[in-house]
Amino acid sequence: MNTILQKAIRRLSAVLCLVLMATGTQASARTHPAWVQQGIIQGINRDALLLRFQPTGQSELLTIAWNRRTRFTRGPLTVTAAELDKGSLVTISYHRPFFGERFASKIVIEHGPIGTREKGTSIQA
Repeated sequence: MNTILQKAIRRLSAVLCLVLMATGTQASARTHPAWVQQGIIQGINRDALLLRFQPTGQSELLTIAWNRRTRFTRGPLTVTAAELDKGSLVTISYHRPFFGERFASKIVIEHGPIGTREKGTSIQA
């Protein structure tokens, strides 16, 4: 009788391990969705790869980091971080880890600083 009980315990243990491994794999495969906000760049620190950003309709400034994997676009074109200017209207897709700073996965430059015109465009009369 002792051997029958031992075999049953081994089988239950094996099934339990498989169930735990399967649920752990599903949970780790999920990614958190990005936050997307539009607003004005208030300041840029190119050495630290940080920008201060004021979302539209909010008074609080957000500090958002970027890295070499961040994509920068202006319309259909891919650009570099050198295109960022204080006062530019941008749409930022960013992530918020539990610990640490917000980091951008994509920054879309909607238009340059308010009161300036884009390079290569003319002012219509």
